[in-house]
This record gives sequence, structure tokens and C-alpha cells, in this order.
Amino acid sequence: MNKYMSRKFLVAIFGTISYFVLEYWGIKIPGEVLALLLGYMGVEGARDIVYAVNHKEVPKEKPVKEVKRVEEVKQEIEIKEEVRPFDVKAFHESVLGSVVQSYTVGNPATIFYQARDKGTITNCQHISQAQDYWDYLVQLVLKAQEYIEGIVEKSKPVDGCKPRSPELYAMQQQVRTTLAGANALNEVARLGIDWKAKLPRHFQTLYHLGALSAEMLEHN
Repeated sequence: MNKYMSRKFLVAIFGTISYFVLEYWGIKIPGEVLALLLGYMGVEGARDIVYAVNHKEVPKEKPVKEVKRVEEVKQEIEIKEEVRPFDVKAFHESVLGSVVQSYTVGNPATIFYQARDKGTITNCQHISQAQDYWDYLVQLVLKAQEYIEGIVEKSKPVDGCKPRSPELYAMQQQVRTTLAGANALNEVARLGIDWKAKLPRHFQTLYHLGALSAEMLEHN
């Protein structure tokens, strides 16, 4: 490093030190003290350097960059996993393998209920997964209704009238609810509503995304 660069470097260093001492402690370092210190260090032209320090323009403060919260940073750097299509076959096999344990018997009605229950605890990454799930659920609920209607038709009349079936009434309600949920979900997808921002994390499941779509449309 040549002599000019050495002096320029020292002016910058001691100028910065003097500025921060004055700024934070309110103490101005006398030029004589700086000169003695530089002279003690064996620096040539100590008094010239002190003069340059004392007449140096006060360094401007650098703009402080906004510090983002940890939560925001985590959201920005969150690793985006590859979105896999809803695997209807694997999901249905899992439903069939657990329906008897949950509902004692396995038939189209209990299979629908088991598929609905499983959907409430299966996380959803992309709305297309929920759409495929609800299309699957619609098929199951229609089969379940047909199954119960068949049982009612085969039942013997009581006093000349077909007996009322609470099971059929409940399944008819499920048909209406499921069709409405599927339609509302498709509308949410069409409008591009940010469902992840509207739903709490524990409701971001295959089933809840469709079940709460009507509410999201209402408050959109």
C-alpha cells in the first residue's frame, strides 16, 4: 500500500471513530490527542491527517433496511413440494381397508361415510386435489343413496304403505350437501380465491376445502 493510500485509509478510520464517539457518547476527541496517538504509532504527517479528519464531511447514515419478521421469511423460503394429483385408487383402497373397523360393516353407505371422514384429516396442497376428491365423493354418495333406496324398496309395506327410512332421508341430505360442496369448490377454483389465506391450517384438508367453499364465496 503506498503512502497516499495509507493516509487515506487512516483518515477514514480515525474519522469514523471520532464521529461515533461524538455521536454516541457526546465526546469530541481533541486533535492533539489524535496527533499524539498517530505519532506514537509512528505515522508520518500525523498532524496533516488530524486536520483532514477534523475537516472531513460527517459520514451519512446508511438507510436501514427493513427487517422482516421470522414468520414472513419462513413463508417466503418455504420449500415448495411437488404437487401430486389426487390418487383416487390409493385413497379408495385405504377407505375399503378401514371401513369395517370404523363402521362395523362395509357397504356403499358406510364406504361413503368413511371416505368423507378420511377426507377431513387428509391435508390438501392444491385445490385441484380437492376437486378430484369431491368428484370421487359425489360418485360415492350417489351409489350410497341408490343402495339405501334399494333396501327401502325391498322392505315390506306396513298397513299398505312403505315404511319411512331415516337412513334414506339422511343420505338424501348428504347428496345435497355433497353436490353443493363440489359446485362451490369449482367456483372457488374458477375465481382463483386464495383459500390458504382464508382457511385455518387445520381446515386445509380435502373435505373442508369443499365444505367451506360456500362460506369463502360469501365473504369474498
